[in-house]
Amino acid sequence: MQNANRSRARYIYGPVFATGLLVLGAALVAGIGGSIVKDGRFPPVGITYFPQIKRLIDDKRLAEAEKQLRLSMKLDPDHRAASYYLLAGVLFTQGQVKEARFALEASMSYPTYPPDAHNRLAGMLEHSGDEVGAIRHYEQAVRSDPAAKEAHYRLGRLYQKHHKLEQAAASYQRTLEVLPDHAEARQTLYRVLLAMGRHDQHEGKWEQAVEHYRRAAQIDPQTPQPHYLLGQLRLQQHEPEQAEAHFQTAVGLQHDHLRSIIGSSQALQMRNKTDQALARLHYAINVAPREAMPRAMMGLFLEGQSDVRGAVTHYRQALERDPDVPNVANSLAWILATTTDPQLRDPDQAVALARHASALSQDKDPRHLHTLAVAYAIAGKQGQAAATAEKAKASARATGDKALLDAIGRSLARYGAGRATRESTQESAP
Repeated sequence: MQNANRSRARYIYGPVFATGLLVLGAALVAGIGGSIVKDGRFPPVGITYFPQIKRLIDDKRLAEAEKQLRLSMKLDPDHRAASYYLLAGVLFTQGQVKEARFALEASMSYPTYPPDAHNRLAGMLEHSGDEVGAIRHYEQAVRSDPAAKEAHYRLGRLYQKHHKLEQAAASYQRTLEVLPDHAEARQTLYRVLLAMGRHDQHEGKWEQAVEHYRRAAQIDPQTPQPHYLLGQLRLQQHEPEQAEAHFQTAVGLQHDHLRSIIGSSQALQMRNKTDQALARLHYAINVAPREAMPRAMMGLFLEGQSDVRGAVTHYRQALERDPDVPNVANSLAWILATTTDPQLRDPDQAVALARHASALSQDKDPRHLHTLAVAYAIAGKQGQAAATAEKAKASARATGDKALLDAIGRSLARYGAGRATRESTQESAP
C-alpha cells in the first residue's frame, strides 16, 4: 500500500514538487546576494549543506537528502523555513504525504516562508481529501500572489465541485487573465457559465441567465449551444422574434443543430407563420433522418393542425426510431384511444402504449396516468380505468396542476358510458 501511495503521489504531484525543488535549490546554491522571495522575506543562504542536498535530489537520492535537510535545521536554525520547505518536497516525492504536510506547515510558521507554500499545501490537502482546507490555502495563495497561475484554476475546480459556481467562474476567468491559452480553464468556464444560465433561467432570473449565456458565447464564439439556450429563454418569455434570431445564429454556426432548427419552427408557430414552421420541420427530418425528435415534433405540429392521420404516421415513425420516449407514446396512445376515425382507433394498442409511457415515468406523471385511464375506459376496462384515474388525480394534486386535475375529472364523468372519444372530449393529449 505504501508503494502504491508513493507511486500515486509521484504521478499526481511529483513533477510539480520536483520543479519547485530544483528552482529553489538552484537559488540557494547560487547564494544570490538578495532575497529569492518577494519583498525580501526570504534571506540569502550561504551554508554548505544546500549544494550537497541539490546534488542528492538531482541524483534521486532522496533518503540521503532528507537526512541532510534535517541536519541543516540543527546547524542553521535561522533558515529552517527553507529547510522545511525543501523537506516537504522530498517527503512528498517519497510518498510520505502526511509528513510532507507537517513539514510545509512548519515552514509556514516562520515569517520567511516561500510565497507558494500555500499553493503547495493546498495541493497536498486536496490530494488527501481535505478539500475545505485546500480551498482555504488556494485562496491564501492567490491573495499572496494574484498571478499564481495554476492556483486560480485549481481553486475554481474545487469551487465548482462544491457548487459555488459564481466563485468558480471568477477563478477560471482569473486563470485566463494570467494564462490566456489555458484550454481547460476556458472550456470549464464555458460549461460553468451555461450551468449558471440554466439555473437562473429555471429560477426565472431572466436577465442574469441572458448575461451568463452571452458570456459563454464570447468564451467560445463558434459553438451554437449558448445561442440555442438564449432562443429557448426568449421562447419562455414569449418573445418569438428574438428567439428566432438566436436559433438562426445557432444554425448558422452549425447547419445541423437539430434543437435549434426545431426551436426555430416553434418560434415561427408562435408568430403564426405556419408554412415556414412546417418547412423547418421538414428540414429537421432531412438533416437527421434517423432521429426520433424531428418526427415527434412533426407529429405534434400536425396534430395541432387537426391532421390526425399525419400525426399518427409521424408519431409511429418517431417510436420506431426510439420506442422509449414517454411523451410520444402518450400522444399516440391518446389519439388511438379517442379518435373517431375507425381506421385509426385501436383501444388495445392505446392501452399498451399508455402503459409503456406511464412505466417510463415510473407511474408518477399525471398526464400519462390520465391517458392510461382513458385508454382503459375506451377498452371497456372500467375498474382499471377508475383506479388509474384516481392515481392520476392524486399525482396532479401533488404537483399542483389544477387544469389537469379538472381535465381528469371531466374524463371520469364519461368513463361509465365508455364514450371518451376525441369527438366528445374535444381535447388533445395531456
